[in-house]
Amino acid sequence: MAELRDFAYPDILESRATYADRQIFSGLEWNVPDHEHCSVGVVSESTGPLAISAFEFQFDDSDDDTSREGEWTPYGVLAKQNETNADSIAACSWMQEQYDNGLIDNAWIIFAHIERHGAWSTGGYDIENFRDYNNAAPDICFGFEGAPGHQANHNRGGFGSGASGGGTYGGVGYYSATVGGLWDALLGEGRHWFNYANSDYHRHHSVGGDDFYPGEYQKTYVYAIDSDGDGEYSRNEIANGLRSGNAYFVFGDLINALTFNVTDKRNNQAVMGEDMHIKDRGWQKQPVTVTIKFKSPETNNNTDAVAVDHIDLIAGKITGKIDPDSADYTNATNATTQVIATFTSKDWKTDREGYNVITYRINHLESDTYFRLRGSNLAAGTANELDADGNPLLDTEADNLGLDGAAEAWADLWFYSNPIFVYLD
Repeated sequence: MAELRDFAYPDILESRATYADRQIFSGLEWNVPDHEHCSVGVVSESTGPLAISAFEFQFDDSDDDTSREGEWTPYGVLAKQNETNADSIAACSWMQEQYDNGLIDNAWIIFAHIERHGAWSTGGYDIENFRDYNNAAPDICFGFEGAPGHQANHNRGGFGSGASGGGTYGGVGYYSATVGGLWDALLGEGRHWFNYANSDYHRHHSVGGDDFYPGEYQKTYVYAIDSDGDGEYSRNEIANGLRSGNAYFVFGDLINALTFNVTDKRNNQAVMGEDMHIKDRGWQKQPVTVTIKFKSPETNNNTDAVAVDHIDLIAGKITGKIDPDSADYTNATNATTQVIATFTSKDWKTDREGYNVITYRINHLESDTYFRLRGSNLAAGTANELDADGNPLLDTEADNLGLDGAAEAWADLWFYSNPIFVYLD
């Protein structure tokens, strides 16, 4: 799309000059051929908007312009590929190729409101799609939006009954909210496939829209590394932080700080998104220690006092990547995944810095395992919100409490961490 190059990018440059203390990326909401939407971002300091413009022209399902067919670009001659699922995979491969060849500095393709249109057959996504994308572009396609925007909508996320799972669960999509579901199936392969949230802001709920302002209700926290030591985080360093998986998302400022790590008996450590390899001597026990540190603000953006009621530690076995020719390639479950521990305030202590600290020891890790967290402000068994085991219920059930729209969202808060992978070698 020439508009991205000729009109949007000059606005980006103006905004960067106006808000010099912010990092503003070049991106778009991609209309994925044969599927739902997707968030695409590109960092290309030397060629500016040329890559994102070439990507959109070639691969966006809604772009009917053919005027640039055959145009030469630094990324090759432009050709339309924007109709089929195969084209969506080709788009991911194209972006990976530009990254591999150093023609762009960085990029991400993170799939959005993935359950909203149901299965692939009705315009949504099935698990084989995410496996295909990750196989084609492991450095670019590394996650999805587990928590959709439009959280102030009557149906949170704007998800109707036709969505996979019938709607959201505690504001989170079915694929991520279900223990042992689609996300866990991907993690069980050891895929570095991570979870994020954004606002999808169109119009604020106070003036008839479905949305909170960006950052008002839901946030994704990303741990970036200042690799060049200049005291600032560049766009490239932030993109690397996204790819690392050292990130978590949260609703309503239930927490505003989280560290989550696993250490072995030799004090080797892994954080969110990382792999840890432990030498397995067979006869010798392999203990690991899980440490969780978190803070909550006194009040959130709705001026509500916030407090974590409980945190679930979720674990599942890692069994390796599934071959595309296997019948299991379309299997969207991980039967090994379960909540292995639940922590409440009696299980954590507050340190001098105000962090609540949980330490949990697993005396004998018997197989390759990943660990992830989720936490809520509500107790297990809360009517119409959580079942007796602490799993979020379908959000339409909250209507029975007389809650709707923004009020429902502020009453039902969650956070989800990304996983840590531990291997016995």
